Amino acid sequence: MSYNKRLWLDVETTGVDSLIHGVVQIAGMIEVDQKIVQTFNFTCRPVKNKHIEPKSLEIIGKTKSEILAYPDPKKVASSLMGILNEADEKYHPGRKFTICGYNTGFDIDFLRIWFSENMQMEFMYIQNWRPVDVLAFARIIVFWGDKKLNKLGNFRLGTLCALYDIPINAHDALSDITATRSLWIKLQSVVIKKMRK
Repeated sequence: MSYNKRLWLDVETTGVDSLIHGVVQIAGMIEVDQKIVQTFNFTCRPVKNKHIEPKSLEIIGKTKSEILAYPDPKKVASSLMGILNEADEKYHPGRKFTICGYNTGFDIDFLRIWFSENMQMEFMYIQNWRPVDVLAFARIIVFWGDKKLNKLGNFRLGTLCALYDIPINAHDALSDITATRSLWIKLQSVVIKKMRK
């Protein structure tokens, strides 16, 4: 039997540069053998001295005072790492997580730095460093000649979700990652249908 552990992750941030901007929301789902076994959703104030871009606040629909009132990032990092370590030990010990998301490199870059800043280095060791990027998968399907996807004006998550009638509250991390997983399942079915033709 083939076992898998997937960690679906999404972050909301105060900008697009992982070196200077901060994390304010982290949400995800732990999937084991195609079943969601746990969901989490944390907010945290940015690590001290991180830049906060007004445009990013506008996108996530929060004010500066709201995000600065969020919980301490060190406590959040400890709580989240506790969840991930517990799942790692409980489900298929020794088999590392595959991180999944939409434009996954963005989220991994931010989380790698964020966990390090908050003294939680285990994140580096519980993943297999072979992420699944649903955005890249969609682009490959276009390259294979999918006309429906090729007609889209952009490849934002909300645009693809609208195409497939997947509900989403864009720029809320939990809604985004839930929609991303639904999109992944839908796109796989698109590929399977193409293969059967």
